[in-house]
Amino acid sequence: MSNFLAFDLGGTYLKYGIINEEGVILEKGKVKTPQSGVEALISTIQSITESFKMKYSLKQIALSAPGAVDSKTGMI
Repeated sequence: MSNFLAFDLGGTYLKYGIINEEGVILEKGKVKTPQSGVEALISTIQSITESFKMKYSLKQIALSAPGAVDSKTGMI
C-alpha cells in the first residue's frame, strides 16, 4: 500500500504527517520551523522524509505554505 507524506510549512512550526490511500493519518508530528534560511528548511524536510522512507512506502509528497506564488519566478 502506498502512503503520502504531507508537510504544512508555518512561521512557527513545520507540521507533517503520513496519510494512507484511505485518508487515514498514520503518524503526525511537528518541529519548529528553521529560521536560519532555506537550506536549513530543506535539510529538515529531507531528514523527516528519510526517516519515513525507512518505515513506509511513499507514493507522493505534498507541501503547503502560506503566501502567494510569484507567477514569474514560481517562488512563494
